[in-house]
Amino acid sequence: MSRRTGLPWAPTSLPPLRRQWCHVLNEGIDRLREQPATAALAPQAEEDLAGIAKSVLFWAARDMTDLAVAAAASLPEWSPAAAIPEEFGLIAWAKPVGTFDWPVPGSAERVRMPVDAMTWGVRDSSVGVSCAFRTDRIAGQLNPGLARLPLMAHPIGMWDLEEPVDHRLDDGAVSPMSVLGAAWLLMGQVRIVETRTSAAGSAGHATTRDASAAVSLIEVRRAARVGSDGEGPGGKRRRSDKRWWVTGHWRDARVGPKRSLRRPVWISPYIKGDPEAELSERVTVLRG
Repeated sequence: MSRRTGLPWAPTSLPPLRRQWCHVLNEGIDRLREQPATAALAPQAEEDLAGIAKSVLFWAARDMTDLAVAAAASLPEWSPAAAIPEEFGLIAWAKPVGTFDWPVPGSAERVRMPVDAMTWGVRDSSVGVSCAFRTDRIAGQLNPGLARLPLMAHPIGMWDLEEPVDHRLDDGAVSPMSVLGAAWLLMGQVRIVETRTSAAGSAGHATTRDASAAVSLIEVRRAARVGSDGEGPGGKRRRSDKRWWVTGHWRDARVGPKRSLRRPVWISPYIKGDPEAELSERVTVLRG
């Protein structure tokens, strides 16, 4: 993952990266307990560490990352309870999905850092979300203690599990939280996204003995869909003399008790119209 450890930024690096992260954080908690001024912070730090330690690991491939970012721009209202894949999770993006304000330790300064990974955890009826960046990006600016951390994270928001979430912007751009929500929803659509499990250091499946090393690899399926012309008045089929691309979009869906939860469904780009007609436009289709 970094120049110091030799770990590349790759799915197989996530389990050892998480182990290193937890080890360094645990040492920090020990130091908190030793100081009367900071001992009261230890319980919350322990809870945060426990969430990271039991998180299910996800790796979003580059095409999946691109799709999540693009789909987030038009994401309608959705319900976290209908989309969240696991109670605790850590997702690493093959490339950054935006930036977030990181508070520099020991100062009042905040700097914009790339979102290389995100974590979440359910407590009571809410889910807290944090963004993280790779410390090898600024290794020379960190003290030796912080430089040992492979990732540095900071909370960015919280959702009520049952309440619908509105589309969010961050300084005019799609927020990382919206990208995470889009990724959750897409992960649940097997026709769009393929999720397979791999183990650290192996191209095969994770074993029961080493289940903590399992990483869920999220990729966009190779798929093509041809649309119909639809229906005209009175239910009669109407035929078009043109052919065109329908861009990817969300379709609203209601699930759960009394259909109270919103779980939008992503409709991939597809060709519509007369199959013998010339295409009237082109779009770039994301493929796995």
